[in-house]
Amino acid sequence: MVEEYNAISSVPYWITTYITISFISAIVFAWLRTVWHRVPGIFYVIHGAIVTWSGTMYLNFLFETPISHIAWYIDWVITTPLIVLALALTAQFQRSQIAWDVTWLIIGAQALTIITGLLAHLTSSTHGMYAWFTIGCIMMLLVWYIIWVPLMRMAQQHSRQLHHKYQRIGLFVIALWATYPIVWMLSPIGLGYIGDATTRILFVVLPILCKPGFGFLDLYCLNSVTNNT
Repeated sequence: MVEEYNAISSVPYWITTYITISFISAIVFAWLRTVWHRVPGIFYVIHGAIVTWSGTMYLNFLFETPISHIAWYIDWVITTPLIVLALALTAQFQRSQIAWDVTWLIIGAQALTIITGLLAHLTSSTHGMYAWFTIGCIMMLLVWYIIWVPLMRMAQQHSRQLHHKYQRIGLFVIALWATYPIVWMLSPIGLGYIGDATTRILFVVLPILCKPGFGFLDLYCLNSVTNNT
């Protein structure tokens, strides 16, 4: 009973921490626009939108609403496509033309990954759950492929420095996203190796790295590239 109480009571603290970090990050991104002014403004808009939307959706965990039970997915269906958009634009930084076919493909595949996850979560059909889960996994692998192959090739065509930095950013995102299913498997829903409180805390720490953390890393790397061109 003590463990269960601690797991529940720890949630508002960690959720509040994440919300605070998200909104502060949005303000810091706006300020960085005046400091790292050679980085195109679209990147600040994207990263600001990611943390603002995510922080707003996390408020559903503090104040119960009709969408509280699916707020994770409503967060992810907007923020994760924006993350891959930022990645795609970073890989194509300073190209004369954006390869919109590849860019829209990775955005669509990432959105479908989240949508199928939501459908698998909502369905009462076991067969439907596995069908949507399988489609989601295929889309996830497609997203990883696009990050690591065609977009990596585009970054390499620009400069060795951009290629090196994009390689780090792409690996950072893939590694973090791969951690989500691992945590799920270790959680009480899966194998039960970690407790409820630890699971919930990890599902707050990981978004901090994936959203504000990724935003700062991306902007920092782009600023480094612009200062050496």
